[in-house]
Amino acid sequence: MKRFLILLFLLFNLPVFSQVRVEASVDSSDYLIGDWITLKLTVLHDENVRIAPPEPGEKLGKLDIINRYAETPQLQGGMVKDIWIYTLAAYDTGRFVIPAVEINYFNESDTTASAAAADSIEIFIHSAGGDTLSAPHDIKPPVNLPRALEDYLPYIIGLLAAALAAGGYFFWKRWRKERDAKMVESLPEIQIDPYERAVKRLVDLKNRNLWRKGYVKDYYSELSEILKEYYEGVFKIPALEMTSEELLDHFTRKKTVSIDALKWYLMEADLVKFAKMMPSAEDCENAMEKTYDFIREVKRAAVPSAAGETVTEEAGF
Repeated sequence: MKRFLILLFLLFNLPVFSQVRVEASVDSSDYLIGDWITLKLTVLHDENVRIAPPEPGEKLGKLDIINRYAETPQLQGGMVKDIWIYTLAAYDTGRFVIPAVEINYFNESDTTASAAAADSIEIFIHSAGGDTLSAPHDIKPPVNLPRALEDYLPYIIGLLAAALAAGGYFFWKRWRKERDAKMVESLPEIQIDPYERAVKRLVDLKNRNLWRKGYVKDYYSELSEILKEYYEGVFKIPALEMTSEELLDHFTRKKTVSIDALKWYLMEADLVKFAKMMPSAEDCENAMEKTYDFIREVKRAAVPSAAGETVTEEAGF
């Protein structure tokens, strides 16, 4: 029985090696008031872990953040080392605590964020010293002499010149705007096919690789905008101004698109844009294909292909 209890104790007290290790350090523990404090935040993690940059705001505890920047990631012993440098300042004396900066990270097979943080750091801010009572001072206070109009004349001339310049610029901008409006009205309106515009925007979005660079929310927002813009151009409805529920309600009544597939597509896009859901790489690629499928579905329904005509896929899909 005793051996069994010892075995359980060892089992529950084995060290757990985290995929992310966070360390924080400063260049000193004692500073003079007004000195800049350099905080170095080092994050060591596996290559399959994605780190979200820390966002502490404008302050760390009671210390103001003067500057911040990230160094180029480095490989160290098969792991990636990310470093963020913060320049801090305090404008009072005493003991200060630099709180732990929380780092959020995502594992390769998990879209849920985990967190890690280094220990807080204690520093001391000291006065520069000196006897302020014996500092040089005036024998008598300064005498305020009455001002004449000539003293204000340069300011008056400057204000008048600035007012004339601002007025001239305003009338010039107004004249130019009216001229450009007349020129635009005189140009023939160029009609762009909604299908061609949508496919061109999809190819451009795919080539920019937004979700691979970490801009997943922007990627899904632009996909939704492209699809709604296409619906707006084809069905002549204000799709860009409609919510997902309003769009689904419209097509449920009109029965012009596949409602079930569109419902899941819009739900996934809303979760990414508003609930901060992190989709997988496969989900991001499938979202692009689904968008093109919805556009192609409406295109084929609106303009049926002739018998024997070959339907070709657009470049990039």
